[in-house]
Amino acid sequence: MKRFFSPISSKLPQSSSSAQNAPQVEENLNQLDETHHSAKRFKQGVDFDSLPADPKKRIPIRDYHPDERDEIRRAYIQRGPHQPRIREFPQSDLFGLKRRFNRKWFKKYHDWLEYSVTEDATYCLCCYLFQDESIHQGGGE
Repeated sequence: MKRFFSPISSKLPQSSSSAQNAPQVEENLNQLDETHHSAKRFKQGVDFDSLPADPKKRIPIRDYHPDERDEIRRAYIQRGPHQPRIREFPQSDLFGLKRRFNRKWFKKYHDWLEYSVTEDATYCLCCYLFQDESIHQGGGE
């Protein structure tokens, strides 16, 4: 936190209790800062061959170390979207009607449409790769 905000000196006299609490507050801020940094993955080198193809099994791109994200994006772009060649996709019941994924959609949306076999759901490759970190809503996972 100290990196982002510089302390403001107060012109008001401090009570003895607030002076005693100051070291505790600073210690808590340091712990919070350390926790924030440990939440992100450490840069450890990524085995691009072991990156999961199934969109449901992927680690969110924002959870990788910032120095590795572009390399991971390139690897997924080189692979292309995960479009398993399944003869017949499973049916699901939607408002009393049987629905299933249509493999013709892979031709129509060949450059971004992905399918997760584990979840029986579709995903957008571009949404996964370039989702804005500051937006916490659906669409990237």
